[in-house]
This record gives sequence, structure tokens and C-alpha cells, in this order.
Amino acid sequence: MTPPAELRIRHAVPADIAPVLAFWREAAEGTSISD
Repeated sequence: MTPPAELRIRHAVPADIAPVLAFWREAAEGTSISD
């Protein structure tokens, strides 16, 4: 199976920290630790 052309898998770099944490902060909104 060939991955889609727009999908890139790479190692994270320090500049990725803030956007990743912002994504998960928003994604977790309204959930609790027991969900």
C-alpha cells in the first residue's frame, strides 16, 4: 500500500512542540482523565 502523496512521516524537531501541544490541548477540551 502506497501512502498518499500529501502524507509525510518524519522525526519531530523542537519547533514542533508548541503546535503539537496546542493541537492536543484543543483535542482534549471537554474530556476528562477517566474518558
